[in-house]
Amino acid sequence: MKSFAERAAVFGVSPDLGYAGVITIDTLDKMKSMMTAAGLNPSVESLRQGLDAVGDEFIDRASDAVARHVHGDTLSDEDRALADEVFPVDVFLVSAPDKTISSEWNLSAESGGGPVIVSLGTLTVEDGGYIVINGQALDFSTDTLIRDGTAILPSGLGLFNILGKNGVTGNKGTTPAAPGQAKNGSPGNCSSAGIAGASGGDGTPGDPGSHGNPGDPGGAAGPSMLATIRLGAVTTSIDLPIVTQSGCGGIGGIGGDGSKGGQGGNGGNGATCGCTGSSGGSGAQGGRGGDGWQGGPGSAAVDAAGNVTMYVPSASQSRFPTVELTATAGVGGQGGSGGDGGAGGAAGSGGKHNDGGSAGGIGGQGNTGPVGVPSTVTGKPGKIFIQPV
Repeated sequence: MKSFAERAAVFGVSPDLGYAGVITIDTLDKMKSMMTAAGLNPSVESLRQGLDAVGDEFIDRASDAVARHVHGDTLSDEDRALADEVFPVDVFLVSAPDKTISSEWNLSAESGGGPVIVSLGTLTVEDGGYIVINGQALDFSTDTLIRDGTAILPSGLGLFNILGKNGVTGNKGTTPAAPGQAKNGSPGNCSSAGIAGASGGDGTPGDPGSHGNPGDPGGAAGPSMLATIRLGAVTTSIDLPIVTQSGCGGIGGIGGDGSKGGQGGNGGNGATCGCTGSSGGSGAQGGRGGDGWQGGPGSAAVDAAGNVTMYVPSASQSRFPTVELTATAGVGGQGGSGGDGGAGGAAGSGGKHNDGGSAGGIGGQGNTGPVGVPSTVTGKPGKIFIQPV
């Protein structure tokens, strides 16, 4: 394994100063020199051993051709032309003589979407420190790894976590507008002077609310990618797990809530006809709330697009247990809530010496929507190979 200073010379950065930034690589051969600056590169056969091709055919074949060339394969003219189509490529480079971490170091959060190269002289990992990358190729080298502390990380986390990109949760379904108030009852009248005629009419029942719209599907997952990790020397008194998992499926969005039922129509007022009058009409019941709708379907997990190869001193290999986790399928979203019943219509007032009507009751509650359909597609993890330095 080449030293930190030798690697810095290949990258064109000072070995005495820290550097973190994007480097644009214009050619396939330049990419090879950058990704092999440390030496100790995995064999072509181990890159995707046991994995299926994923993604768009052109993108997968092109990235595969680049990876094979970087790791020593001789490309056909066709594959070479295909690989050249990928460039220029932005690579995020971290180069530092010393680095200490005591919490999550998320390389994806600071690097963008391209490949990541990390080259360190000494990496000190204090309690609580660990490294994560999501859906990006990684080339990581440190001359010395020092684990300072004995606290164990939470279950499911390792010192290195080579992960895919989980699908995002789908958006909640929308809720339609509630219907307007129903028609009011007609007013009472006088059949002639001093003679009461018709009473106020009853209101019309409120219209039912509309059902919600379905939740959106869970977002697409992204695969975990190739990773090469080199540790020249290791000091630790505890195990340091290496974890890989491809992208898990996204949860479906919650279904849309049903809209509120429409308000019942008001009762018509009674008429006053001299010394007498007519009674008022009753308000009608509000409309039933609309039903909540089904949650969105969960999305599929995806298989890994690359394996993990780690080089450590032979005496330290037993300190690096490997954890290969199957990516879980996305579950369906919860159903939307039923809409509230509409308000009842107001009672019509009575005419002289007559009673008013009754107010209408509130409409019934809508039903909760069903849970969305879960995906059944899980994702195969990449393999983790531990090799001696």
